[in-house]
Amino acid sequence: CVVAAFMLEMGIFVLETGIRTFTVTTDPVDQVLIIVVPTVMLLGGFLPGIRIGLLVALANFVVKYSAAPPMVRFQRGVLRSSTVRPSEHQLVLDERASHSISIISLQGFLMFGSAPQLSDALDNCLARRARCPAQHVHTPPWFVIVDARAVKGCDFGALQDLEKMLKAVVAEGGIFRVAQPPPPVAYAIERALEGSMGELASFNATLHMAEDAVIAAQ
Repeated sequence: CVVAAFMLEMGIFVLETGIRTFTVTTDPVDQVLIIVVPTVMLLGGFLPGIRIGLLVALANFVVKYSAAPPMVRFQRGVLRSSTVRPSEHQLVLDERASHSISIISLQGFLMFGSAPQLSDALDNCLARRARCPAQHVHTPPWFVIVDARAVKGCDFGALQDLEKMLKAVVAEGGIFRVAQPPPPVAYAIERALEGSMGELASFNATLHMAEDAVIAAQ
């Protein structure tokens, strides 16, 4: 009875997790696995279902990760939000945005191999900040915006690296934001990091917010 109750509870948990994952994932392989693995478990047994799921997931991961290696690019003062602003505000942004707003663009799958690139981007960001004129370094605010629009997937290790970046930027008196991750990535960030990243707004809205703060501080 105890074993049966345990198996029933585990089955319900797997079913709930599968349904929840199916509603947020956009990966067709994941969607197929959610259907195929339980079916194989019912027809052929628990272990064969697990083996098939692991093999397919591993093959899918290797193919996607090797075909689309992660790209991390550091940008500074080259992007503007689509907001139409008065000329005096635009002058403030022209003068201060390059020192007050840093953008790290991510593309591809963020997995365990992404950590060195993320660390290099953050080091570059902090080094450029340290080389800014003193009047800009000591004039808040300072933003680091991670443009996650082109991120296709992530694992827990990459999310921990993002959290380390957040803590490093905050320790330097900055404000860290992740902008517009796709729904499955946003779901993973919110679940794994328990809301520590704050609002995951659109890229334009995040950039608009940062620009407003720079103008208000003038």
